[in-house]
Amino acid sequence: MVLQHLANVLRELLRTFSPIALSCAAVLLITGTAEAWLQLRSLPALWNTEYGQALFRKLVFVAIVAGLGAWHWRFAQPALRSERSMTALRWSIALDVVFLLGVLVLTAILTGTAPPASAP
Repeated sequence: MVLQHLANVLRELLRTFSPIALSCAAVLLITGTAEAWLQLRSLPALWNTEYGQALFRKLVFVAIVAGLGAWHWRFAQPALRSERSMTALRWSIALDVVFLLGVLVLTAILTGTAPPASAP
């Protein structure tokens, strides 16, 4: 009974939060792309400069976090019915937190890295 109530609460939280998270992710994607272009000015600068490489590493972690978020939204949340599904959700959320912390560390590294000299 308690497990079912907890699953219902988690399902409702995920259902409520998902549209907000997706909207925020879309805004970050648009503004992040614009800022990356302003800093790099070319696609090859993404792998040919220290700044671009730092940004690329961050983007890999962001993509993993986005993938985990999509998995939570499309598969984990609808399947919250058993102890096994709750355990899987706990592990995936823990993994999500690890990669989010990685995004924060990589963001700190990126802010300490000078953009390419050709940037304005």
